[in-house]
Amino acid sequence: MRKGIFLLKCLVICLVLTGCWDQERLAKKALVNGISFDKGENGKILGTVRVLKLVNKGGGQFEAIDELISSEGLSVNEIGQSINMMTSGQLDTSKANIVIIGEEIAKEGIIPLLEPFYRSKRGYLSSKVIIGKGSGVDILSTEKEMSPIAFEILQLIESAGSSSVIPEVSIFSLWSDMNDPGKDIMVPFVEKIQDEKIKVAGLAFFNGGKYTGLSISDKEAPVLMLLLDKLRKRNNIELHLKDQEERINPLSINVKKVKRRVKTEVDEISKEIKYSINLSISVSISSYPHHSNKAVEFKKLDKQLSSQLTQQAKRITEILQEANSDVLSIGRNIESNYPELWKSLNWQKEYKNVKIEPDIKVKIIDTGTLF
Repeated sequence: MRKGIFLLKCLVICLVLTGCWDQERLAKKALVNGISFDKGENGKILGTVRVLKLVNKGGGQFEAIDELISSEGLSVNEIGQSINMMTSGQLDTSKANIVIIGEEIAKEGIIPLLEPFYRSKRGYLSSKVIIGKGSGVDILSTEKEMSPIAFEILQLIESAGSSSVIPEVSIFSLWSDMNDPGKDIMVPFVEKIQDEKIKVAGLAFFNGGKYTGLSISDKEAPVLMLLLDKLRKRNNIELHLKDQEERINPLSINVKKVKRRVKTEVDEISKEIKYSINLSISVSISSYPHHSNKAVEFKKLDKQLSSQLTQQAKRITEILQEANSDVLSIGRNIESNYPELWKSLNWQKEYKNVKIEPDIKVKIIDTGTLF
């Protein structure tokens, strides 16, 4: 709770620090810090905002109120006008931190929901875009002590990004990728769990601008980030290894270095496309409470880790092809290396036939002080 109160106090101090004239000006605004979109009734869109308002208490005193407001409409602009009529101040979305899109409406397409942000001069293109499991409003309406939930979710997303669990996804970055025929997008997936907690649950896969309904968990996502060569500050991966007695030994590794090589091959006769992704990764062991008292055989452990990570990578690529989601940018690779072939392809149909072969080789370079 102290953390939440501290965040809210910092926000209010930043808003009112410039003096009484700006206090009065800010008090006339309704500052949107989070937005959600869901499927409404009769083909309408349900739009919801978290609004931070400064209420003048007199004597130069202001109180910050975090309010939830919803409205339905046939377009985002219509919803915005309706919500604006429900607030005492002028609605300001220029600093909205997050945009949460519910699963059902995401399956219909997110371009109509985001398009007004690009056209507006006050659109905040750095807003993080998120897919909410179930409904977006259910997540946005979560109460989080004294801290606005939009800021809490933003911190979760930024932390997961630093841990190489999810990519950097904003309104700005999505637009060009959604309009690239040789690449598809993936968007962070969040869900509400017990006790009003929000969790980064994994990555949602898209075909064009539509959510496919398929995703991977937060445990699998770091492996996909490695396949994409998106190692950031850290990349922690949890694995389960079996010993000779079939007991499960949990093991945690921290990826230190990645060497990635991709290769596209096209059979001249059948025109079959093969896409190989070879990774050589150097890791340190963060935790390995194995049952055996014997010394660890590192070459054997390297092979075990390589095999398990390769299997995970194959499962991920199978899900991507089932979703018809080319987040690996294989189409872009073919366009660059085989331009004439690319022109003749119907990539929407051909992508599922590509033979994707991931291979991950692991080398342990650090084990800590225990062994």
